Amino acid sequence: MKTNKLLSILLLAVSMVSCTTYYQVKTRIHPDGSAHREVYAFADSAFMAGDPMKNPFMFSLDSGWVVTRFDFGEEGKINVCAGREEPSVSMFAEQVHPKDPMYRPLVTPQETLTKHFRWFYTYYTYTGIYPELADKGPVPLKNYLNESEQKLWFQGDDTAYCGMNGLEMKELLDRLEKKFYDWYNRSLYELSFEVIRPFIAEIDRGKYMSRLDEVKDSLYLGYQPKDDDPDPDPELICQLLDTHYHTDCFSLLYKEKQQEVDKRFDEETRPIELFGAVIQYELKMPGQMISANTTFRDREHLVWKVDAYRLLAGEYSLTAQSRVPNVWAFILTGVLILLGIGFWIKKR
Repeated sequence: MKTNKLLSILLLAVSMVSCTTYYQVKTRIHPDGSAHREVYAFADSAFMAGDPMKNPFMFSLDSGWVVTRFDFGEEGKINVCAGREEPSVSMFAEQVHPKDPMYRPLVTPQETLTKHFRWFYTYYTYTGIYPELADKGPVPLKNYLNESEQKLWFQGDDTAYCGMNGLEMKELLDRLEKKFYDWYNRSLYELSFEVIRPFIAEIDRGKYMSRLDEVKDSLYLGYQPKDDDPDPDPELICQLLDTHYHTDCFSLLYKEKQQEVDKRFDEETRPIELFGAVIQYELKMPGQMISANTTFRDREHLVWKVDAYRLLAGEYSLTAQSRVPNVWAFILTGVLILLGIGFWIKKR
């Protein structure tokens, strides 16, 4: 049986907004290209007392991190900081190690900094790319949302919808919300079906297994979940099969194997915190900021919001550019101009 852990994270996270884990990432890039990073999180009392096994971060705390605990953080948000310095911002992806592979898309974006000298200014261009989630479940997202719809719904990219007014945009978003939940319900249905399938095979004796795939689609069409209906799960699949075959053997199977079924379902949904993680990424670059693909700022920092939902629609890029005046170039240019004027006056 092949199931999809990342999908199950998403599906359960939709109904578990209260489980959000907040992280604040502050990156400061120095004029020489080196970078300092601080990651803020909220730790429990055990970690605050010195227990390293209760690491609240999504990465391992090796010797390169300097951990600071403080008591003045916002309750439930941050009370601990891990900081480190690297020779270049690109080194973070190499030196920072996720404590679980599922965290990699959010922990190790591919970051680059390019430095371009111009006579009066030196320009710094930063790019951070969070990779697209590779596995999105048994139901292709494109079956419900096209590329531009995914970009708008998950990443807030409205490029394809410029010119819409508020009423038109609301109507569009309402349609996208319905499409998203249609995909959500069908995906969770497929996942639940695959979880219960091997347990049916153990007792089937060839009676139902050969017909399961034939009835799966018709069962879902007859189910048609409403907004207030419970999410599909293995127990519901058993109830639907009972109704279809006019029996109670599937529900009895679930009751008999409930502990094992629920355990397997829990194993598949264990990485739920990936979609519960919300990162406020803040960036400070040398000199004056002149462009970025975000409009949010917190004093001297540019601010982006990063989470796994954004990675469903493709890679998610952070871009920014700043410039530092070359004072010596202005002085030298001024001197040359004065010398040139003096020479011209003298020649006249």
